[in-house]
Amino acid sequence: MNFSDLKSWHAPNIIKIPNSQKILIKHLSIYEILDLIRHFDDPEVVKILIFIKGLYEFKTIRESTQILGYRYESGLRWLKRWNEGGFEGVKHRWSDGRSPKLTSDELYELKEDIIKLGLKTTKQIKYHIKQKWGVDYAISWLPKVLRSIGAKYGKPYMHNFEEPENAEEIIHNQVKEIKKEFKTQKIDEKDVVFVFMDEGSFQNKDNSQRVWYFGEKNVMEKNFSKERANTILYYSPNGESHVEFLKRSTKEPITWSMFNFIKKTKEKQL
Repeated sequence: MNFSDLKSWHAPNIIKIPNSQKILIKHLSIYEILDLIRHFDDPEVVKILIFIKGLYEFKTIRESTQILGYRYESGLRWLKRWNEGGFEGVKHRWSDGRSPKLTSDELYELKEDIIKLGLKTTKQIKYHIKQKWGVDYAISWLPKVLRSIGAKYGKPYMHNFEEPENAEEIIHNQVKEIKKEFKTQKIDEKDVVFVFMDEGSFQNKDNSQRVWYFGEKNVMEKNFSKERANTILYYSPNGESHVEFLKRSTKEPITWSMFNFIKKTKEKQL
C-alpha cells in the first residue's frame, strides 16, 4: 500500500516510511512488538519483527533490512505481509510448515554430506538441502549458514589424480641419492644444476571457480590428461628454468631437446 492510496486511514494508525511512498500500518504498539521480539520462539518471525521495529523508529526500508543483513527486496515482502495481516500475517507464513532452517544436528549431518558426497558449489549444496530436508535456503543466505559450520570458500588447489600420494617423498629421496653419488664421485654441488624435466599440457577448462571446503587445504583431484601440446618443461631450483614447444613428443625430439638444454646451460656457466 502506498501513501497516495490512503482514503480512510487516520494518521495515528500509520507511519509514513522515510524516503519512500510506502506506509506502515500500526497493528501493534512498539511495546507489544518489543515484547514479542523478546519472547517469541521462532527466529524467522523475530527477524521480521526487528525489521518492523526499525520502521516504527522511522528508519528507511533499506536501513531496517541492512541491520539484519538482508536486501531491500526482502524488506518490501515483509512490509506487505505486515500491512495485510499484522503479526498473524507474519506468523502464518511459517505456521503451516517447518521453519526454514536446519537444526544443529541437521547442520552437523550437512557438513558430513558435503565432505562425503564431494559437494562443492553453492547450487549443489542448496539442491541437496532442498531434496533431503525440504528447506529452501536463499542463495544469498546459504553462505552464512555454511560458514557457521566451518566451511571456507576459495579457489581449489588442483591435484593430479595420477600423482602418487608420496610424490614429494619420492623426489626428496631421489635428490638424496644423487647427492650421495656426488660425494662418491667427488663432485662439488656448486658445479651442478638440478633440473626436473616433464612433459606438460594445457587444460581446456577453467580452474578459477571458487568452491566450498573444510580444513586447511582446498584440494580437488582432477584428470589432467586433456589436450597435449608437446610442451617440455625444465624446472631448475638452482639454475635457469626453460620451456620448449616441440613438433612431436617422441623419444628422438625429446632427447635432442634435452641435449640442447644441457648445452645452453653449460655455455651460461662458462
